[in-house]
Amino acid sequence: MKKLISILAIVPSLVFAQTKQVETASFESVCLQRADIDMALKEVDEIPFMRGFSVRDFGDKKISSSIVFFMNVKTKTWSIVEKIENSYCVIAVGVKLEPFGSK
Repeated sequence: MKKLISILAIVPSLVFAQTKQVETASFESVCLQRADIDMALKEVDEIPFMRGFSVRDFGDKKISSSIVFFMNVKTKTWSIVEKIENSYCVIAVGVKLEPFGSK
């Protein structure tokens, strides 16, 4: 227990020690209607795996969205889709999905 407390005491200082200014970047993404996203995900047999919610500031406006992580456990492909109002935007896609910490 004493070792755990020592580690927990050090963690905040490590986090602050590694903090640095990050530049913002903008990128384009593909945004589609729900039916088109559903069709594209069905073609690659990806199913919803996780969901989260986000709120971002754009000047004086706040944008709320939901993020859904899709995956295909057989092919290990994945997609991240963000729903903003009635648009579904593909944020990222990838391959070789595996649990964190494996090999």
